[in-house]
Amino acid sequence: MNLFTEDPKFITEGLVGFELTIRSDNLNVTDAFREFVAPFQTRCGNIETAFDVAALSDVEEPLGLYLACHGHTNESGIVDHFAITIRRKPSDPAPEEIVQTSKKLGGFENALKELIQAIGTQEIDARVSLEILVLKYKNWNPKVKKRRIPSVPGFTYIDEDLTFESAEKDSKVIISINKTGTYTFKVSTKSKVLLDSDYIDRISNQLWETAQLFFNKV
Repeated sequence: MNLFTEDPKFITEGLVGFELTIRSDNLNVTDAFREFVAPFQTRCGNIETAFDVAALSDVEEPLGLYLACHGHTNESGIVDHFAITIRRKPSDPAPEEIVQTSKKLGGFENALKELIQAIGTQEIDARVSLEILVLKYKNWNPKVKKRRIPSVPGFTYIDEDLTFESAEKDSKVIISINKTGTYTFKVSTKSKVLLDSDYIDRISNQLWETAQLFFNKV
């Protein structure tokens, strides 16, 4: 399932990937990666070797995509606080700095391709999270309701905000139901992640398997 498609005709199930984030403290710095982020170095608090990479797709919101990558390089050849996020474009215009950076990188697809190539195919320990916007409530009726203690195998109900944790406490699920009948579903977990050209669909589908435990599919 391509949750991050930008073509509305493929959003037939009423599910839209809203944000996918990978966070890690053990990304190895390749020479290619150091060269790639060099033009985008910035200061982050007391860290002078931080970087921010951003790019936008040509598709307008609400289906257009936005790439953001942040991290701190250190002398030991490791990137601390590495985060790479794919999310939908916000409705507000992007800051001019991001627009110019995106143009310099050749747009969303090219920026993502060059970023992954610079990282080099490597497996990292990370916390990954996926947020899904559910547009068709009837198609994806959540098993859990407020004011009723729900039960989902392998997960513990935490509070009335519909927050759940797995028995091992390495996974968390948060469901936010809107008055419009749509809702957002966010699942996060610790995982080993292979960063390569297919990581977006692969990680999204991996997390989607956990998400399906919470739905009554019609």
